[in-house]
Amino acid sequence: METERRATNKPHIGITIGTRMPRRLCAVDYRRAVREAGGVPVLIGKGDEESALNCDALIFSGGVDIQPSLFPLRKEYAALRESDLARQNRISVDPKRDAYELPLARKALAGSMPVLGICRGMQTLNVAAGGALILHLPAWSSSVQHRFPRGTQRPIHNVETVAGSDFASLAGDGEMTVNSYHHQGISEAELAPGLKAVAHSADGLIEALEMQGHPYFFAVQWHPERAKDAEVRERFRVLFEELISAARNRRR
Repeated sequence: METERRATNKPHIGITIGTRMPRRLCAVDYRRAVREAGGVPVLIGKGDEESALNCDALIFSGGVDIQPSLFPLRKEYAALRESDLARQNRISVDPKRDAYELPLARKALAGSMPVLGICRGMQTLNVAAGGALILHLPAWSSSVQHRFPRGTQRPIHNVETVAGSDFASLAGDGEMTVNSYHHQGISEAELAPGLKAVAHSADGLIEALEMQGHPYFFAVQWHPERAKDAEVRERFRVLFEELISAARNRRR
C-alpha cells in the first residue's frame, strides 16, 4: 500500500476499519470502489490517526454498533445496566474502534477534508456531531425491513431524497432503491445539530445526511460499495467519484 501511495499522484482516501479482523481482510469492497473512482485507498485503524489526517479525504465505513454510553439515550433506557441494554437490543460493539474513530470524526466535521459516511459511518458522524441512535430498529418500526438475513438475494427497500438538497442534485430526485444491512439508525429525534436529513425510508428513518457549509460531506445508511449488490453499487458510484473529485480539488 505504501509503495502504491509513493508511486502515484492520485488522492489518498482513508477508510476507517474495525479491530476485530486482520487488516488484509478489511474494507475489500471499499478499497475496490476507491480505486475504480481514481483514488488510492489507505486503511485507517487504531493508531493510524496521523495517517488519516494526511489523507485527502476520509470514508467512515460500516461495522458493528457504537457503545450506547457514548451518546444520549432515551429515558426508558436510563435505568438499565449497559450489559442488559446490549442484550435486550442485540448490540455488538468494538470499543477500541469507537475510541479512535469518534475523535477522528469530530476533526473531520470541524475541518475541510471531504467525508463520506457509510452505514455505521453515518451513525458515527451523527454521534460525533452530538446526535444519538435508535438502538434496535425492529422495536422502533416494523413497516420497513432494514436488516436482512445473510444470503438474501435482494436485500433492498426504497428511499426518497429531499428535493433541492445537495444530495438530490448528486444522486437524483425522488424515490430510489437501496440495499440495507443495519439494525440501528437515526430519526429526526436523534439527528445531530448541524446535520441535515436528505433522504428517508417510508417509516421516517433518515437514510442520508449532508452538512451545509462543508466542502464535501455526505453520509448514507446503505452500502454503495458492496460488490454483491451490483445494481445499487452502479447507481451510487457517483458518491465515490465525487469524493475523489473533491479530494483532488483539496490538493490544489
